[in-house]
Amino acid sequence: MFGSGKTISATQVAPTNQENERIVYGPYKDQPPFNTKNIKIHYENNSPFVVASVIERTIEISHWGNIAVEEYIELVHKGAELKEYFKLFIRLQGPFSRIDFQLDRRGRRQPALLQFTTILPASAKDIYYRDEIGNISTSSVRLRADSVDVEIKPR
Repeated sequence: MFGSGKTISATQVAPTNQENERIVYGPYKDQPPFNTKNIKIHYENNSPFVVASVIERTIEISHWGNIAVEEYIELVHKGAELKEYFKLFIRLQGPFSRIDFQLDRRGRRQPALLQFTTILPASAKDIYYRDEIGNISTSSVRLRADSVDVEIKPR
C-alpha cells in the first residue's frame, strides 16, 4: 500500500500481482544485467506533507548560568494543491468551515496535520507555545523520565 489511500492505477509488468492495495512485482529470473522497465504507480495519499519553511533558535545565557532557548518555526502544508476549478468552486462556497472539515462523512482521512509532538530535554521548564493568533489551548505537556513531550494540535 502506498501513502494513506487507495491505488488508482499501476503499470503491469509481468509477473505482477495486485490484490486490494498491495502490488507485488516479480520475481524476475534470467534477466540480463542492467535491464530496466519503467513503472508508474498512481495512488491517493492523504498524509500531511508538513515542511518547516523557517526555523530560528535564540539562546540566552544569563550571568547566573540559566539558559533560555526559544525556537520560532513556521510550518507549511506542501501537499497537493487543488486545481484552479476546485479553488474557484471553494471560493463560491464561502469561507472555510472547520466544522464541515471535521464532519467529512465519507470516512476518508483529511490531508491535514492533526497533531504533532516535539520532544524536549528532561530539564526543560517554563515551556510556552503559541501560534500566530495566540495561545494554543489544545495541547499538553507530558513529563517523562528522559524527556518532556509537548503535543500540539493546531487549529
